[in-house]
Amino acid sequence: MVKVKVFWTKFAFNSLKEIHKYYKENVSKTIADNIRDNILTSTSQLELLPKSGKIEELLDELKQDFRFIV
Repeated sequence: MVKVKVFWTKFAFNSLKEIHKYYKENVSKTIADNIRDNILTSTSQLELLPKSGKIEELLDELKQDFRFIV
């Protein structure tokens, strides 16, 4: 099995921080932490199963297999 490296863009990382901040302020720290942890866990799926994500068509011209999970 081939393991790949997952790279977070600055935009994605900042979005994760904003999601965490929103839920921490409006719901609870526990819920915010759970949401953040679930997002991080789901992205690790791409490291073990790189073909499981949707192909990023906007990066198709780079001739590499970029994928993402929604």
